[in-house]
Order: sequence, then structure tokens, then C-alpha cells
Amino acid sequence: MDGNYRLPILLERTHGPPDLAQGPPDLVFYGPRTELPSRATPESFTVINLLELDFSNNSLSGPIPAELGKLTNLTSLGLFSNNLTGKIPPEIGNMTSLGYLDVNTNQLEGELPSTISQLENLQTLQVFTNNFTGALPQDLGKHGLLVTASFSNNSFSGPLPPTLCSGFKLQYLTVNRNNFSGHPPDCLRNCGDLIRVRLEGNQFKGDISEVFGIHPQLIYLDVTGNQLTGTLSSDWGQCESLQYLHIDGNSITGDIPACLIGGITLLQSLDLSGNKLTGKIPTELGNLDRLLLLDLGQNDLSGTIPDQLGNLGSLQIALDLSRNSLSGKIPSNLAKLSSLEKLNVSHNELSGQIPKELSQLSSLVTVDFSYNNLSGPLPSGHAFESATLEDFVGNQGLCGNVSGLPLCFLVAASNVSHKNHTKLILAIILPIVGALILAFTFTATIYI
Repeated sequence: MDGNYRLPILLERTHGPPDLAQGPPDLVFYGPRTELPSRATPESFTVINLLELDFSNNSLSGPIPAELGKLTNLTSLGLFSNNLTGKIPPEIGNMTSLGYLDVNTNQLEGELPSTISQLENLQTLQVFTNNFTGALPQDLGKHGLLVTASFSNNSFSGPLPPTLCSGFKLQYLTVNRNNFSGHPPDCLRNCGDLIRVRLEGNQFKGDISEVFGIHPQLIYLDVTGNQLTGTLSSDWGQCESLQYLHIDGNSITGDIPACLIGGITLLQSLDLSGNKLTGKIPTELGNLDRLLLLDLGQNDLSGTIPDQLGNLGSLQIALDLSRNSLSGKIPSNLAKLSSLEKLNVSHNELSGQIPKELSQLSSLVTVDFSYNNLSGPLPSGHAFESATLEDFVGNQGLCGNVSGLPLCFLVAASNVSHKNHTKLILAIILPIVGALILAFTFTATIYI
């Protein structure tokens, strides 16, 4: 569509009421990418009893006209992906039949009008990716029909309305990348049909084990970068549909429950990094054979790296165990992760050699073994050959073809020289010590 068009004002038919003897008036539907007339006038959009209006994915500009409030029979309004500006007019609350309202991806601003809570049939509300500010109306969702609520990528603040999920019908809740604070609504725990929840990038507080319950349909949960506390609930093992679980960047404590991991076998992405988790890495993680990402970094996990992690044959994006208190050797079983692109075990207490079998990982792009107690030669392979000293610094005995590390043959020669030097010293000292002992014995015999 060439050029930009302002959203036309929709008016009732100006040439009199329809002749009922001729039957009901036609319903008008403007679908996505509608080619608007080059000279749009109110008469061009004369409608009666309009039920659905979709002007999405056009180049509409200007404000949303208040006259839309006259369309009291409208059930669906789609204005997303345009260049609309200004505020949502309060007259929107007059559209009491509206069940679907989508104005995402525009340049709308200001607060949502409180009248939006009057939409007693509203099931879908999507206002994401705009410039909205302020708090949401605190009785939003009071009619208990909301299924989809999306407010992400704005500058909303304050708490989420306690009524947002009052009907327990909510399936999709995305409020990520705002300035929301306070506790997530209590009713969220009882929404058994939840499918997708995104709370990341806010300032939510509260005990995470009390925020969420058992959600058998839940596929996607992201609460990254909030101020949530508490422990990981073993009940979440009953969220058997879960594929994406990111809880990183909070203050979660306690261990990783084995029964939690054992029940979410469809998981593809698990990020628990940046918390205060303790205890050992559960061996049950090795059963998540669909996992693409595993990040447990920046916690206080202890014990050894389980051999079972080598069973994660689908692992591709990253295995990150950095900044914990892990000890023992790096299991050679990790060489079975044939699709892995990133491996980070830095800032732990690992010892021994880096398994030479890791040279088999042809997909590996980046590695980080820094700040451990590792020794011996580096494996071959692209990831090791393209690595820098920073990826191995903080270890005392590593050698290899990385600038700043000693070459392994020099280390070997030095070790041989050290052994020979030790033998020479012993060869000199031992006879002297023996002679002194004999002399002392002889002297003692004379004076007895």
C-alpha cells in the first residue's frame, strides 16, 4: 500500500435506517492488508452492525478515533502493526461486545483508559510493543473471561491487577520488559490452563513456589531478571508439557529437585543461572534428551559434574556450569555432545586434565576453562585452537598452542630435567648421609 492513511472515522449510515422489509443489512469486514481507497471518506466506511474490523498490517497513522466507541456490536478490533499514535480513547469502554482487542506494534502512549475494564466480554487484550506508561487499571479482568493478556515491551509500572486472572481462564500472559513490581497476582497459581507466561525483565517479588502451581498445559515460563525468592518446587515436575524454563537472575535458593527434573522430559531450554542454588547437579538432568540449552552458572552448586550430562545428545546452544564450586575431573563423557557449540566450566575447583576426547566436538565454537586447577595439554580441535589465554587463565599446569601458555614439549622437557636433577641430588646426598651415619655409629662404638 502506497503512502500513509489516517484511520477513518466509522459512522453510522447517514442516509437513514435500513429498510427492514429488505432484510438485515450486510456485515462489512475489512481484512488485513486491506487496500484503503486513495480518497478515504467517512462515507467509504459506512457500516451497520459491524461485527469485525481488522485494519492490521497497513500504514495507518494518527490517533485512534473516539467514534469507534459507537460500534457497540463490534466483537473484534484489530489495529496492530501500523503507525498509530496518541492514547487509546476512553470511549473504547462503550464497545461492550468486544471480545478481541489488538493494537500491538504501534506508537501508542499514555496509560490504558480505566474504561477498558468495562469490556465484560473481553477475552484477548494485546497492547505489546508500544510506548504505554503508568499502572494498569486495577480491576482489569474483573469479568473473569481473559484468556490472552499481552503488555510486553512498554513502560508500564506498578503491580499487576489482582483480577487479571480472576476467572482462572488465562492461558497466555506476557508482561516482559516493563517496570512492573510487587507480587504477581495470587490467582495465577490456580490458572490450570496456562500455556505461556513471560514475566522477565521486571521487578516482581515473592516466593516463586507460591506464585506458580501445577500447570499441565504450560509450555513456556520465563521469569528472568526479577527479584523472586524461595525454592524450586518439586510440584513443577507435573508440568509435563514444559519446554522452556528460564528462572535466571533471581534469588532462588535450595537445591535442584530431582523429581522436578524427572517430570519435565520435553524440556528444550533450562536456565537457572544467577541464583543462589546449592547442592549437587542432579543426575536426572541426563534424561532430558531434547535439551538444547543448559545453564546452571553463577550459583553455589558443589560436587562433581555428572557423567550423565554426556547423554544430552541434543544439547547445542550451550552447556554452562561456570562460577560454582564444582570439583573433581571433567568427565570425558562430554565428548558425546556432538552438536554442542559453547562449553563453559570456568571459575570452579575442577582438577586433572581437560579430556582429550573433547577434540571430537567438531561443532564446538567457544570454550572457557579458566580459573580451575586444571593441568596437562589442551585437546586439539577448532574451539581450542581459536581460543585465547583468557579461556585458560587461572590454571597452573595447562600447556598448548595458545599464546601465553607454555608449549607442552617445553613443559615435558622441564619435567624430565627436574626429575634428572632430583636424581642427581639424591645420588650425591644419599652416599654422604650414609657415610655420616656410619661415622656416627663407629664413633659411638669406640666410646661405649
